[in-house]
Amino acid sequence: MTAKFVQPSTGLTAFSCPHCSALTTQYWRSIKATFKPDENSAPLRITSLQEEKDFFLKDIQDKEKRRDFELFLERLHSGTPFIEGRHERYTEHVQNADISECYNCKKLAFWIGNELIWPHLNEAPIPNADMPEEIQRDFLEAGQIARQSPRGSAALLRLCIQKICIHLGEEGKNINSDISSLVKKGLDVRVQKMLDVVRVIGNNAVHPGELDIRDDRKVVEQLFSLVNMIVDSMISQPKAIEKLYAGLGEKIHSAIDRRDMK
Repeated sequence: MTAKFVQPSTGLTAFSCPHCSALTTQYWRSIKATFKPDENSAPLRITSLQEEKDFFLKDIQDKEKRRDFELFLERLHSGTPFIEGRHERYTEHVQNADISECYNCKKLAFWIGNELIWPHLNEAPIPNADMPEEIQRDFLEAGQIARQSPRGSAALLRLCIQKICIHLGEEGKNINSDISSLVKKGLDVRVQKMLDVVRVIGNNAVHPGELDIRDDRKVVEQLFSLVNMIVDSMISQPKAIEKLYAGLGEKIHSAIDRRDMK
């Protein structure tokens, strides 16, 4: 059974975490600001983790404190936001900016107004399990950019369709002729009709991977469904039938062969 998905939102105290996908409690935190203590207000960034350790740990003799600070440097060097000094109090608040912290994975998400700005929410549905790995990567990447760039997401999904056609033995140069060939091989004609709806085929189509100024979120949603439908129709269903047929046993196979020869 597919786990329930609750869209992350600033109006909720529980939703599907954009990091670990768990539907769980989210702790909200406001953002407070403080001036850096020295005159050099620019953030200090040393590119090498080893340089950081050499610089900051040289005067720490206590082993426990040294290890704690070493772990802090490693988290800092990872570039992933985290909360440090949880019990310190500052007085200057950053307005229209908030942080949610996942109860399950403890990772942070950053919001400006009502918009989730990090991490980018992957809006792709779960790819069909029989989708080739290379196509899955494009499929999931399309989900990562769907909110920020529907046109770019749609271009990736058209590329997925092109790659599926190639995987199924078509040339992959012209979606219109490839889909027509797949229909003759058993592709559900309803999938072909859906392709017409999203303008992937027809006289006004763009080539796979190209941007179409008309693409929007609705088209992207249709393309996600379409890619999964083609994989199900042309890969998953034949695979399931072959598995059932193989399970009949050699005697039944021979009987079927004799019947077909009559």
